[in-house]
Amino acid sequence: MTKPKMPPTMNATMTSQPNEVAALRHELRTPLSGMLGLLAILMDTPLNPNQTQLLMSLQSASQHLAAMVDEVLSPSSSLEQTVVTRVSFDLPQLVEEVVTLFAAQAAEKAIELRSEADSRCARLVWGDPIRLRQVLGNLLSNALKFTARGSVVLRVKTLIGTPKVRFEVVDTGSGIDEQAVRLLTQRADGSGIGLVISRGIVERLGGRLVFTSRIGRGTTGSFTLELPSAEGANRPVRNHDSVARILLVEDDAISQQIVRQILERLGHEVAVVETGSAALHECRRQYFDVVLLDGHLPDMDGLEVVRAIRANDLAQQRHQPVVGLTATATALDRARSLAAGMDGYLGKPATMAELASTIDLFLNITTVRQHAARSAG
Repeated sequence: MTKPKMPPTMNATMTSQPNEVAALRHELRTPLSGMLGLLAILMDTPLNPNQTQLLMSLQSASQHLAAMVDEVLSPSSSLEQTVVTRVSFDLPQLVEEVVTLFAAQAAEKAIELRSEADSRCARLVWGDPIRLRQVLGNLLSNALKFTARGSVVLRVKTLIGTPKVRFEVVDTGSGIDEQAVRLLTQRADGSGIGLVISRGIVERLGGRLVFTSRIGRGTTGSFTLELPSAEGANRPVRNHDSVARILLVEDDAISQQIVRQILERLGHEVAVVETGSAALHECRRQYFDVVLLDGHLPDMDGLEVVRAIRANDLAQQRHQPVVGLTATATALDRARSLAAGMDGYLGKPATMAELASTIDLFLNITTVRQHAARSAG
């Protein structure tokens, strides 16, 4: 007897069409990155307290939506390709924003939802706020789903004498047995995929996601990460007063607006083109301190463009700094970009601090090269 064909799982469907999924992920992340970038610019303008609170909630919801897009379109088998960033962020603020995001859901079920933070926790820490937000959101969502009454608590504790921070999501739900606990983060059939992906993300961040539970006594999901203090690193610091001449190669109008505004606020001069051929024309005509290059352009992809720039460099006996700026943001895409000749790689949305430090890096490199050339002459 022929066995009936089983419907494809979510992971099987996604991995069977990697190019289509990657393209869809990029197309969805691009407008989401635009939303987050515009919100960041808006929050840097004069606002009253109520407007600030509303924008913070909107920013948190947008970041959670972006994380969900990554979650749905990133099969667990490709988690090793996740790009982990390291920036400074406000840890108590992130915790508050994540809890606020689920406040309405908790209120509908008459469940107490709160956070408890250790007073010893540093306010500003180094880490990946997007991935941390994604994991905490998944844990809170899961806890609320399976808690009928009582409370859900997000606890944040500092391990004394270390830069490690422990996160716990504790609920008063019905609890599950040991076998179910083992299965909770091991499903490969699409169900519970949020926790499967959260486990992989926590491992990529250097931790381990653990669930403990007893029937009738609730469930606790916990993990520990190294989050060193970043006090004093909340604002980008310019290393010098030089003005960079930057070529932004970007076809999305909103992304153009966001990146251009950020770079101009940092005091740099920005030229914008929308196609790979236009970028090549500008690079042949003049030298830029940095070229910020989108990976998906109407006429060429970013890899083709950077290879052509490198061929032009060879002819002109120079090196044009090129940094990828893309919504794809996977380790595989980063490796391919660097192998093709890019000098750096940033995922969208790039923060002001990331852009500032990247531009300063290449300005410093250019200054060193100029001094070396004058000395040799």
